[in-house]
Amino acid sequence: MGLKGSDYSQDELDNHSRNMNPDDDQYWASRGLERPDDDD
Repeated sequence: MGLKGSDYSQDELDNHSRNMNPDDDQYWASRGLERPDDDD
């Protein structure tokens, strides 16, 4: 179990976190977009 009292598994919580993080490639892939280049 992920968070105490949570109905979500740790894998589900990790997946959600990756999908909400624009620094993660999965964020862009889940939106059908390509990640922009980091040319800083």
